[in-house]
Amino acid sequence: MTGFAGAWAPDTPADAHVQWVRASWEAIRPFSTGGNYVNFQMPDDDSSRTASAYGRNYRRLQRVKAHFGASKKAQFISHQEAEKMPPLKIAIDAMSGRPGQGELGLLNWRPGGGNSWFLPGTPMQGQKAGELDRLARGIYDEHGMDFMVMHVASARFARGLHVLVWNRADADENRRADACYRKLAAEFARRGVSVGRAPIDYQDLHAGMLMPEFRNACGAIKKALDPNGIIAPGKYGIG
Repeated sequence: MTGFAGAWAPDTPADAHVQWVRASWEAIRPFSTGGNYVNFQMPDDDSSRTASAYGRNYRRLQRVKAHFGASKKAQFISHQEAEKMPPLKIAIDAMSGRPGQGELGLLNWRPGGGNSWFLPGTPMQGQKAGELDRLARGIYDEHGMDFMVMHVASARFARGLHVLVWNRADADENRRADACYRKLAAEFARRGVSVGRAPIDYQDLHAGMLMPEFRNACGAIKKALDPNGIIAPGKYGIG
């Protein structure tokens, strides 16, 4: 994946920088797959860019949109509508290169600023995804945590972003948050579902749940690419 980023000082003309980014993309475009990373799209991109990002899955995405729209169980929010919604506007600004402190507001969901994410790769099967969501909700309830999950869907799996928020100044909430994360990890692993990312405190936990053969294969790849150990040791026991 190749990305071009233009940056300029405030109150200075932007045209030359924007033109450079666009010209650079057009120069390498003949050598690309024709697709693009959807997170890098800009507000002024048209629907053809969206179609390029999803490729042959774009029609499937349209069918999903139509299905949930007809069922009245979900709502499609356009970019123009999202601009008027403060929580979504924060995400739009972040993805459009306008950083701010809005996303840090998540840490204020509960007093104390405790925040951790459990990120399993959920198979793209509706029944399986539903089962895992019900499993996670039960574990959250068991530990007295507020259940929050988002699914970022791709062609093969959906990354389930399970958010844990708690008061770090409360010893009992610290204990319950830790126990909740560990049980989520254990129960998902027992069903053959691992994570794509993990907080530093739980990387060894997840590494211990992986098959030794997989860990050995990752270690062999690391040694082949970095025989002198110049690159920092990898996460999840890959070193």
